[in-house]
Amino acid sequence: MNRIQLTQRNIMNEVFKFYREHLHPLHPIPSFRHTLMWAMQSQKYVLSWQFSFSGQMNWTAAEANWLLIMDPTAASNYDVVESAVFITAEKRGARPGPWAEDEYTGIGFMTVTMTAADQHEEANAQRDEEENPDFNGASSVPEVDEFDLTQFADELREVVQGASDSEVDHSDDDDGATAHGGAPPGAPPNYRAREAAAMAEEESESESEQKQARRKPRSRYVLDEADDTPEF
Repeated sequence: MNRIQLTQRNIMNEVFKFYREHLHPLHPIPSFRHTLMWAMQSQKYVLSWQFSFSGQMNWTAAEANWLLIMDPTAASNYDVVESAVFITAEKRGARPGPWAEDEYTGIGFMTVTMTAADQHEEANAQRDEEENPDFNGASSVPEVDEFDLTQFADELREVVQGASDSEVDHSDDDDGATAHGGAPPGAPPNYRAREAAAMAEEESESESEQKQARRKPRSRYVLDEADDTPEF
């Protein structure tokens, strides 16, 4: 059946493993009979055939031993120790005393599992808070003010208006010439145009002088010879 078989020899250890896996740290501590009941509801265990004959456990002794395992302070109660160790004729078939009672009568496996999970998360959160007092403050999400669209539009309008008022004609050089005025944006200032015209005029005069210097005077001898040439 692919289930763990519970015998008189292993039942206490297997039920404790079930508690550690599914119910820890459930508080208050459940009794052995209720933990065994939840283990059987999980459909992971099956009882050995010996429990159908003369192999039943002593209820009082089982509850006392379970309580001593789960809560070491239970050893301060002599009735618990006596029930776990000593068997008398009158106690062999008697029900356990009030020390074996718990708060889980009528509660099913799924319900108690969810309760144990919630208690486990609370314990982890408390441990994190004790180890790091600033844990909650650092992990909290900062509050964000509600965005006011109207206020944002007014502030943007003021910024644009201030930028347009601050626009003035800045000088492109040291003598105060502007890049605007009558010229289109990006055009050179007027004094640049005058300098360019003066430079062009100087270059033109220089080229004219150079041409005149390179021009050679006509030889008079050639002219005289040309005058003595007979006409036909």
